[in-house]
Amino acid sequence: MHASDIVDEIAQFSFHRSGSGLAQAFLAGLNNEFPHPVISSSIFIHRRVLDRHGLFFDTHWRDLGDKLWTVEMVCRGLNLAVLRRFTSSFTDTGQNMNLKPNAIRERELVMAMAPAWVRRCRFPLLQLHRLRALCQGIYWEKPFAYSIYTLASADRRVEFHVSRPTAVWWARHRGAS
Repeated sequence: MHASDIVDEIAQFSFHRSGSGLAQAFLAGLNNEFPHPVISSSIFIHRRVLDRHGLFFDTHWRDLGDKLWTVEMVCRGLNLAVLRRFTSSFTDTGQNMNLKPNAIRERELVMAMAPAWVRRCRFPLLQLHRLRALCQGIYWEKPFAYSIYTLASADRRVEFHVSRPTAVWWARHRGAS
């Protein structure tokens, strides 16, 4: 697993997301309020592992396929680990497909598939997830730099320095879409 910095449409740092480990209960509780502890934009999986276990992406799911794919990996007992450094950048344009009606419908379907105890314990599980993240230091990242290709610089990477990183997606908390 991995960590990813999230940048806006002009490549400025917005926040970071870090994998917080893969507890099966957390993965079973996929819904709107419950964070998924896997950042699919920076996941690495050996093809031979996928072939050996017959773990192929289910194209039936348009928006939540990556979440269900990683749930299946955990359920099959694959050895997964968190790499505690940033391995990718993800651009948040405000048009994220996971904020649109199809994703909301898929989240409702996935939640209906979750065990009853997960549906009943959503709030305590969310608080436990936040506590685990707090204990793992996810909310206090040291200053860092990242370099990415941008629309303005498609032929070379541009380096950005982040002096005060945050794990909070402030644009979403303020109600921006």
